Amino acid sequence: MLAHRAGARQRDGEDWWGSAIETALAAVSATRHPAAHREQAEAALDRLERWQRSDEARPVSADAVALALAARTAATLAQSNPALLSAAVAAVEHMAGRGADVVPELHIALAVWALDDVVSDRADAPWPAIRDRLRRGNVYGIDASLRAYATGVAARQFDAGTLVQALLADTPQSPAPSDGSVVLWLLGVAIDRCGRSLSEHEPGLRALVEWRARITERLAVELDEDAFSEPVVADFDPEVDQDQHRSEIYLSPMEALLLDVALAPADDEEVWLTYPQAEALLGRETRLARALAGRERRRLAAVLALATLLGGAVLGFALTTAGVKSAVAIAWSLAAAFVGLIGSVALARRVVARRRLIDALGVAAATGAVCAALNAVNQMLAKPLLPDAAGVIAGAAIVAVAGVVWAFFGDAAGDSSA
Repeated sequence: MLAHRAGARQRDGEDWWGSAIETALAAVSATRHPAAHREQAEAALDRLERWQRSDEARPVSADAVALALAARTAATLAQSNPALLSAAVAAVEHMAGRGADVVPELHIALAVWALDDVVSDRADAPWPAIRDRLRRGNVYGIDASLRAYATGVAARQFDAGTLVQALLADTPQSPAPSDGSVVLWLLGVAIDRCGRSLSEHEPGLRALVEWRARITERLAVELDEDAFSEPVVADFDPEVDQDQHRSEIYLSPMEALLLDVALAPADDEEVWLTYPQAEALLGRETRLARALAGRERRRLAAVLALATLLGGAVLGFALTTAGVKSAVAIAWSLAAAFVGLIGSVALARRVVARRRLIDALGVAAATGAVCAALNAVNQMLAKPLLPDAAGVIAGAAIVAVAGVVWAFFGDAAGDSSA
Protein backbone atom coordinates (compact mmCIF):
# COMPACT_ATOMS: atom_id res chain seq x y z
CA MET A 1 0.00 0.00 0.00
CA LEU A 2 1.32 3.44 -0.96
CA ALA A 3 0.34 5.07 2.35
CA HIS A 4 2.07 2.33 4.34
CA ARG A 5 5.28 2.62 2.34
CA ALA A 6 5.17 6.41 2.63
CA GLY A 7 4.82 6.17 6.40
CA ALA A 8 7.63 3.63 6.68
CA ARG A 9 9.99 5.94 4.76
CA GLN A 10 9.86 8.46 7.60
CA ARG A 11 11.44 6.00 10.07
CA ASP A 12 15.05 6.71 10.97
CA GLY A 13 17.68 4.52 12.59
CA GLU A 14 16.43 5.39 16.08
CA ASP A 15 12.82 4.37 15.37
CA TRP A 16 11.67 7.98 15.12
CA TRP A 17 9.30 9.25 12.45
CA GLY A 18 10.26 12.93 12.54
CA SER A 19 7.99 13.97 15.42
CA ALA A 20 6.38 12.44 18.47
CA ILE A 21 2.86 12.42 17.05
CA GLU A 22 3.98 10.80 13.79
CA THR A 23 5.97 8.18 15.71
CA ALA A 24 2.91 7.45 17.86
CA LEU A 25 0.68 7.14 14.78
CA ALA A 26 3.20 4.74 13.27
CA ALA A 27 3.15 2.68 16.46
CA VAL A 28 -0.66 2.50 16.50
CA SER A 29 -0.73 1.69 12.78
CA ALA A 30 1.65 -1.22 13.32
CA THR A 31 -0.66 -2.68 15.97
CA ARG A 32 -3.52 -2.61 13.44
CA HIS A 33 -1.47 -4.49 10.83
CA PRO A 34 -0.87 -8.26 10.92
CA ALA A 35 1.31 -9.75 13.65
CA ALA A 36 4.45 -9.45 11.50
CA HIS A 37 4.48 -5.71 12.26
CA ARG A 38 4.51 -6.17 16.04
CA GLU A 39 8.28 -5.58 16.14
CA GLN A 40 7.82 -2.15 14.56
CA ALA A 41 5.11 -1.29 17.09
CA GLU A 42 7.30 -2.35 20.00
CA ALA A 43 10.29 -0.40 18.67
CA ALA A 44 8.23 2.75 18.18
CA LEU A 45 6.68 2.39 21.63
CA ASP A 46 10.09 1.91 23.23
CA ARG A 47 11.32 5.09 21.51
CA LEU A 48 8.23 7.01 22.72
CA GLU A 49 8.75 5.79 26.28
CA ARG A 50 12.34 7.02 26.20
CA TRP A 51 11.09 10.32 24.81
CA GLN A 52 8.56 10.60 27.65
CA ARG A 53 11.03 9.66 30.37
CA SER A 54 13.54 12.24 29.15
CA ASP A 55 10.98 15.03 29.68
CA GLU A 56 11.17 16.04 26.03
CA ALA A 57 7.38 16.29 25.75
CA ARG A 58 6.23 19.88 25.33
CA PRO A 59 2.94 21.33 26.64
CA VAL A 60 1.47 21.39 23.11
CA SER A 61 -1.47 19.45 21.73
CA ALA A 62 0.60 17.39 19.29
CA ASP A 63 2.74 15.97 22.09
CA ALA A 64 -0.33 15.34 24.25
CA VAL A 65 -1.83 13.31 21.42
CA ALA A 66 1.48 11.44 21.04
CA LEU A 67 1.40 10.43 24.71
CA ALA A 68 -2.23 9.30 24.43
CA LEU A 69 -1.48 7.23 21.32
CA ALA A 70 1.56 5.72 23.04
CA ALA A 71 -0.64 4.71 25.99
CA ARG A 72 -3.07 3.08 23.57
CA THR A 73 -0.23 1.21 21.88
CA ALA A 74 1.09 -0.02 25.23
CA ALA A 75 -2.37 -1.28 26.18
CA THR A 76 -2.79 -3.02 22.81
CA LEU A 77 0.58 -4.73 23.23
CA ALA A 78 -0.33 -5.68 26.82
CA GLN A 79 2.61 -3.70 28.19
CA SER A 80 1.61 -2.01 31.44
CA ASN A 81 3.17 1.43 31.88
CA PRO A 82 1.38 3.43 34.62
CA ALA A 83 3.82 6.35 34.29
CA LEU A 84 3.13 6.70 30.56
CA LEU A 85 -0.64 6.49 31.10
CA SER A 86 -0.52 9.05 33.90
CA ALA A 87 1.51 11.43 31.73
CA ALA A 88 -0.93 10.95 28.84
CA VAL A 89 -3.99 11.67 30.99
CA ALA A 90 -2.38 14.78 32.48
CA ALA A 91 -1.29 16.07 29.07
CA VAL A 92 -4.70 15.51 27.47
CA GLU A 93 -6.45 17.13 30.42
CA HIS A 94 -4.17 20.18 30.07
CA MET A 95 -4.81 20.24 26.31
CA ALA A 96 -8.57 20.20 26.90
CA GLY A 97 -8.25 23.30 29.06
CA ARG A 98 -6.67 25.34 26.28
CA GLY A 99 -8.56 27.50 23.84
CA ALA A 100 -10.21 26.07 20.75
CA ASP A 101 -8.18 28.44 18.58
CA VAL A 102 -4.88 26.76 19.47
CA VAL A 103 -5.94 23.10 19.68
CA PRO A 104 -7.17 21.50 16.42
CA GLU A 105 -10.31 19.37 16.55
CA LEU A 106 -8.31 16.55 14.99
CA HIS A 107 -6.02 16.47 18.03
CA ILE A 108 -9.00 16.26 20.38
CA ALA A 109 -10.53 13.44 18.34
CA LEU A 110 -7.25 11.53 18.19
CA ALA A 111 -6.81 11.83 21.96
CA VAL A 112 -10.38 10.65 22.55
CA TRP A 113 -9.83 7.67 20.26
CA ALA A 114 -6.54 6.83 21.93
CA LEU A 115 -7.93 6.85 25.48
CA ASP A 116 -11.37 5.41 24.70
CA ASP A 117 -10.64 1.91 26.00
CA VAL A 118 -7.57 2.79 28.04
CA VAL A 119 -9.51 5.00 30.48
CA SER A 120 -12.93 3.37 30.33
CA ASP A 121 -14.58 5.15 33.29
CA ARG A 122 -16.00 8.40 31.93
CA ALA A 123 -16.00 9.92 35.39
CA ASP A 124 -12.19 9.74 35.53
CA ALA A 125 -9.75 12.30 34.14
CA PRO A 126 -9.43 13.49 31.43
CA TRP A 127 -13.06 12.90 30.34
CA PRO A 128 -14.78 15.72 32.32
CA ALA A 129 -12.28 18.24 30.93
CA ILE A 130 -12.74 16.90 27.39
CA ARG A 131 -16.53 17.13 27.64
CA ASP A 132 -16.21 20.73 28.82
CA ARG A 133 -13.83 21.52 25.94
CA LEU A 134 -16.20 20.03 23.35
CA ARG A 135 -18.99 22.35 24.47
CA ARG A 136 -16.96 25.47 23.66
CA GLY A 137 -16.93 27.24 20.29
CA ASN A 138 -18.52 26.54 16.93
CA VAL A 139 -17.11 24.21 14.29
CA TYR A 140 -17.93 23.51 10.64
CA GLY A 141 -17.16 20.96 7.94
CA ILE A 142 -14.80 18.17 8.85
CA ASP A 143 -14.22 19.77 12.26
CA ALA A 144 -17.93 19.31 13.00
CA SER A 145 -17.61 15.61 12.20
CA LEU A 146 -14.53 15.27 14.39
CA ARG A 147 -16.31 17.00 17.24
CA ALA A 148 -19.39 14.79 16.83
CA TYR A 149 -17.20 11.71 17.13
CA ALA A 150 -15.29 13.03 20.14
CA THR A 151 -18.51 14.15 21.85
CA GLY A 152 -20.15 10.76 21.34
CA VAL A 153 -17.18 8.73 22.62
CA ALA A 154 -16.45 11.04 25.56
CA ALA A 155 -20.08 11.08 26.73
CA ARG A 156 -20.99 9.41 30.02
CA GLN A 157 -23.26 7.05 28.08
CA PHE A 158 -22.27 6.15 24.53
CA ASP A 159 -25.13 6.50 22.01
CA ALA A 160 -24.10 4.77 18.79
CA GLY A 161 -27.26 5.68 16.89
CA THR A 162 -26.89 9.39 17.58
CA LEU A 163 -23.22 9.33 16.53
CA VAL A 164 -24.02 7.57 13.26
CA GLN A 165 -26.70 10.13 12.39
CA ALA A 166 -24.40 13.03 13.27
CA LEU A 167 -21.63 11.68 11.04
CA LEU A 168 -24.03 11.10 8.16
CA ALA A 169 -25.22 14.70 8.48
CA ASP A 170 -21.90 16.51 9.04
CA THR A 171 -19.15 14.58 7.23
CA PRO A 172 -18.20 15.94 3.79
CA GLN A 173 -19.49 13.75 0.98
CA SER A 174 -16.52 14.28 -1.34
CA PRO A 175 -13.51 15.42 0.72
CA ALA A 176 -10.40 16.75 -0.94
CA PRO A 177 -7.50 14.27 -0.98
CA SER A 178 -5.79 16.12 1.88
CA ASP A 179 -8.96 15.76 3.97
CA GLY A 180 -9.63 12.26 2.65
CA SER A 181 -7.15 10.66 5.04
CA VAL A 182 -8.83 12.35 8.01
CA VAL A 183 -12.32 11.41 6.80
CA LEU A 184 -11.31 7.79 6.20
CA TRP A 185 -9.71 7.58 9.64
CA LEU A 186 -12.78 9.12 11.23
CA LEU A 187 -15.21 6.82 9.43
CA GLY A 188 -13.07 3.78 10.24
CA VAL A 189 -12.82 4.40 13.98
CA ALA A 190 -16.47 5.45 14.19
CA ILE A 191 -17.61 2.27 12.43
CA ASP A 192 -15.45 0.18 14.77
CA ARG A 193 -16.88 1.94 17.83
CA CYS A 194 -20.53 1.92 16.75
CA GLY A 195 -20.26 -1.66 15.54
CA ARG A 196 -19.91 -2.76 19.17
CA SER A 197 -23.45 -1.54 19.91
CA LEU A 198 -25.32 -1.72 16.61
CA SER A 199 -26.24 -4.63 14.39
CA GLU A 200 -24.34 -4.86 11.12
CA HIS A 201 -27.69 -4.56 9.37
CA GLU A 202 -28.47 -1.16 10.92
CA PRO A 203 -29.06 1.15 7.90
CA GLY A 204 -27.01 4.07 9.21
CA LEU A 205 -23.99 1.90 9.99
CA ARG A 206 -24.17 0.22 6.59
CA ALA A 207 -24.33 3.65 4.98
CA LEU A 208 -21.10 4.64 6.73
CA VAL A 209 -19.41 1.42 5.58
CA GLU A 210 -20.44 2.01 1.97
CA TRP A 211 -19.42 5.66 2.22
CA ARG A 212 -15.95 4.67 3.43
CA ALA A 213 -15.65 2.19 0.57
CA ARG A 214 -16.53 4.87 -2.02
CA ILE A 215 -13.98 7.33 -0.65
CA THR A 216 -11.35 4.58 -0.58
CA GLU A 217 -12.00 3.73 -4.22
CA ARG A 218 -11.77 7.39 -5.25
CA LEU A 219 -8.50 7.97 -3.41
CA ALA A 220 -7.05 4.79 -4.91
CA VAL A 221 -7.54 6.40 -8.31
CA GLU A 222 -6.40 9.92 -7.38
CA LEU A 223 -3.30 9.09 -5.34
CA ASP A 224 -0.03 7.80 -6.73
CA GLU A 225 3.53 7.50 -5.46
CA ASP A 226 4.24 11.19 -6.12
CA ALA A 227 1.37 12.25 -3.86
CA PHE A 228 3.41 11.08 -0.85
CA SER A 229 6.65 12.74 -1.95
CA GLU A 230 7.35 16.25 -0.76
CA PRO A 231 7.46 18.66 -3.72
CA VAL A 232 10.89 19.96 -4.61
CA VAL A 233 10.86 23.68 -5.37
CA ALA A 234 13.58 24.41 -7.94
CA ASP A 235 15.15 27.77 -8.68
CA PHE A 236 12.96 29.92 -10.85
CA ASP A 237 13.68 29.59 -14.55
CA PRO A 238 11.36 31.41 -16.98
CA GLU A 239 12.28 28.91 -19.71
CA VAL A 240 11.04 25.90 -17.70
CA ASP A 241 7.47 25.02 -16.82
CA GLN A 242 7.61 24.85 -13.02
CA ASP A 243 4.52 22.63 -12.80
CA GLN A 244 5.57 20.17 -15.48
CA HIS A 245 6.76 17.45 -13.11
CA ARG A 246 5.03 18.53 -9.92
CA SER A 247 2.21 16.41 -8.52
CA GLU A 248 -1.04 18.28 -8.04
CA ILE A 249 -1.73 16.36 -4.81
CA TYR A 250 0.56 16.13 -1.79
CA LEU A 251 -0.16 14.33 1.48
CA SER A 252 2.02 15.16 4.46
CA PRO A 253 3.68 12.36 6.48
CA MET A 254 1.00 12.69 9.16
CA GLU A 255 -1.78 12.43 6.56
CA ALA A 256 -0.08 9.38 5.10
CA LEU A 257 0.10 7.76 8.54
CA LEU A 258 -3.57 8.55 9.21
CA LEU A 259 -4.43 6.94 5.90
CA ASP A 260 -2.35 3.92 6.83
CA VAL A 261 -4.16 3.63 10.16
CA ALA A 262 -7.52 3.94 8.40
CA LEU A 263 -6.77 1.26 5.80
CA ALA A 264 -4.57 -1.05 7.88
CA PRO A 265 -5.66 -4.66 7.21
CA ALA A 266 -6.09 -6.93 10.19
CA ASP A 267 -5.08 -9.98 8.15
CA ASP A 268 -2.74 -10.57 5.24
CA GLU A 269 -5.26 -12.49 3.16
CA GLU A 270 -8.57 -10.77 3.97
CA VAL A 271 -8.13 -7.01 3.90
CA TRP A 272 -11.61 -5.61 3.20
CA LEU A 273 -14.56 -7.85 4.06
CA THR A 274 -18.14 -6.85 3.43
CA TYR A 275 -20.76 -8.09 5.86
CA PRO A 276 -22.05 -10.77 3.43
CA GLN A 277 -18.48 -11.98 2.94
CA ALA A 278 -17.91 -12.15 6.67
CA GLU A 279 -21.13 -14.11 7.08
CA ALA A 280 -20.05 -16.54 4.38
CA LEU A 281 -16.65 -17.06 6.02
CA LEU A 282 -17.69 -17.14 9.66
CA GLY A 283 -21.42 -17.84 9.68
CA ARG A 284 -21.18 -21.63 9.83
CA GLU A 285 -18.67 -21.56 12.72
CA THR A 286 -20.83 -19.05 14.57
CA ARG A 287 -23.96 -21.15 14.17
CA LEU A 288 -22.14 -24.27 15.38
CA ALA A 289 -20.79 -22.42 18.41
CA ARG A 290 -24.26 -21.12 19.26
CA ALA A 291 -25.78 -24.58 18.89
CA LEU A 292 -23.16 -26.06 21.22
CA ALA A 293 -23.70 -23.30 23.77
CA GLY A 294 -27.47 -23.88 23.56
CA ARG A 295 -27.10 -27.60 24.25
CA GLU A 296 -24.86 -26.92 27.24
CA ARG A 297 -27.33 -24.38 28.60
CA ARG A 298 -30.28 -26.79 28.26
CA ARG A 299 -28.25 -29.54 29.93
CA LEU A 300 -27.38 -27.21 32.80
CA ALA A 301 -31.05 -26.24 33.17
CA ALA A 302 -32.04 -29.90 33.37
CA VAL A 303 -29.37 -30.62 35.99
CA LEU A 304 -30.50 -27.60 38.01
CA ALA A 305 -34.14 -28.77 37.88
CA LEU A 306 -33.18 -32.26 39.09
CA ALA A 307 -30.96 -30.83 41.83
CA THR A 308 -33.72 -28.56 43.12
CA LEU A 309 -36.22 -31.42 43.25
CA LEU A 310 -33.75 -33.50 45.24
CA GLY A 311 -32.95 -30.50 47.42
CA GLY A 312 -36.64 -29.96 48.15
CA ALA A 313 -37.01 -33.61 49.16
CA VAL A 314 -33.98 -33.37 51.44
CA LEU A 315 -35.36 -30.20 53.03
CA GLY A 316 -38.72 -31.87 53.68
CA PHE A 317 -37.02 -34.90 55.25
CA ALA A 318 -34.83 -32.67 57.44
CA LEU A 319 -37.80 -30.63 58.68
CA THR A 320 -39.78 -33.78 59.43
CA THR A 321 -36.82 -35.23 61.35
CA ALA A 322 -36.58 -31.99 63.33
CA GLY A 323 -40.17 -32.43 64.51
CA VAL A 324 -41.94 -30.07 62.14
CA LYS A 325 -45.48 -31.09 61.18
CA SER A 326 -45.55 -33.16 58.00
CA ALA A 327 -47.89 -30.74 56.22
CA VAL A 328 -45.61 -27.79 56.98
CA ALA A 329 -42.46 -29.71 56.00
CA ILE A 330 -44.00 -30.79 52.70
CA ALA A 331 -45.14 -27.23 51.95
CA TRP A 332 -41.68 -25.75 52.55
CA SER A 333 -40.00 -28.49 50.51
CA LEU A 334 -42.37 -27.78 47.62
CA ALA A 335 -41.69 -24.04 47.89
CA ALA A 336 -37.91 -24.63 47.69
CA ALA A 337 -38.32 -26.98 44.73
CA PHE A 338 -40.50 -24.51 42.84
CA VAL A 339 -37.99 -21.69 43.45
CA GLY A 340 -35.25 -23.86 41.96
CA LEU A 341 -37.49 -24.63 38.99
CA ILE A 342 -37.91 -20.90 38.39
CA GLY A 343 -34.13 -20.60 38.03
CA SER A 344 -34.01 -23.62 35.73
CA VAL A 345 -36.74 -22.21 33.48
CA ALA A 346 -35.01 -18.81 33.36
CA LEU A 347 -31.75 -20.50 32.36
CA ALA A 348 -33.38 -22.48 29.56
CA ARG A 349 -35.57 -19.65 28.28
CA ARG A 350 -32.95 -18.12 25.94
CA VAL A 351 -32.11 -21.37 24.15
CA VAL A 352 -35.48 -23.02 23.55
CA ALA A 353 -37.64 -22.62 20.48
CA ARG A 354 -41.02 -22.79 22.22
CA ARG A 355 -40.70 -19.53 24.12
CA ARG A 356 -44.43 -19.24 24.90
CA LEU A 357 -44.49 -22.63 26.61
CA ILE A 358 -41.36 -21.98 28.67
CA ASP A 359 -42.81 -18.66 29.82
CA ALA A 360 -46.00 -20.41 30.92
CA LEU A 361 -43.94 -22.98 32.81
CA GLY A 362 -42.08 -20.17 34.53
CA VAL A 363 -45.36 -18.56 35.61
CA ALA A 364 -46.59 -21.94 36.86
CA ALA A 365 -43.39 -22.47 38.88
CA ALA A 366 -43.65 -19.00 40.42
CA THR A 367 -47.32 -19.62 41.26
CA GLY A 368 -46.43 -22.94 42.86
CA ALA A 369 -43.66 -21.35 44.96
CA VAL A 370 -45.98 -18.62 46.23
CA CYS A 371 -48.81 -21.04 46.97
CA ALA A 372 -46.55 -23.53 48.78
CA ALA A 373 -44.96 -20.80 50.92
CA LEU A 374 -48.38 -19.33 51.71
CA ASN A 375 -49.67 -22.77 52.72
CA ALA A 376 -46.65 -23.38 54.95
CA VAL A 377 -47.09 -20.04 56.75
CA ASN A 378 -50.84 -20.62 57.03
CA GLN A 379 -50.24 -24.05 58.60
CA MET A 380 -47.77 -22.64 61.14
CA LEU A 381 -50.05 -19.91 62.50
CA ALA A 382 -52.35 -20.57 65.45
CA LYS A 383 -55.01 -18.48 63.69
CA PRO A 384 -54.73 -19.12 59.92
CA LEU A 385 -54.73 -16.14 57.57
CA LEU A 386 -56.77 -18.06 55.01
CA PRO A 387 -59.56 -20.23 56.39
CA ASP A 388 -59.93 -21.90 52.98
CA ALA A 389 -56.30 -22.03 51.89
CA ALA A 390 -56.87 -25.23 49.93
CA GLY A 391 -59.48 -23.55 47.75
CA VAL A 392 -57.26 -20.54 47.03
CA ILE A 393 -54.32 -22.76 46.16
CA ALA A 394 -56.44 -25.01 43.97
CA GLY A 395 -57.82 -22.00 42.05
CA ALA A 396 -54.34 -20.60 41.45
CA ALA A 397 -53.05 -24.01 40.39
CA ILE A 398 -55.90 -24.47 37.91
CA VAL A 399 -55.15 -21.09 36.31
CA ALA A 400 -51.43 -21.86 36.07
CA VAL A 401 -51.99 -25.31 34.57
CA ALA A 402 -54.52 -23.88 32.11
CA GLY A 403 -51.91 -21.36 31.00
CA VAL A 404 -49.37 -24.14 30.39
CA VAL A 405 -51.89 -26.18 28.39
CA TRP A 406 -52.86 -23.17 26.29
CA ALA A 407 -49.22 -22.32 25.61
CA PHE A 408 -48.47 -25.94 24.67
CA PHE A 409 -51.24 -26.19 22.09
CA GLY A 410 -50.67 -22.61 20.91
CA ASP A 411 -47.01 -23.33 20.16
CA ALA A 412 -47.94 -26.61 18.49
CA ALA A 413 -50.44 -24.85 16.24
CA GLY A 414 -47.84 -22.20 15.39
CA ASP A 415 -45.28 -24.84 14.45
CA SER A 416 -47.72 -26.67 12.18
CA SER A 417 -48.78 -23.48 10.36
CA ALA A 418 -45.14 -22.53 9.82
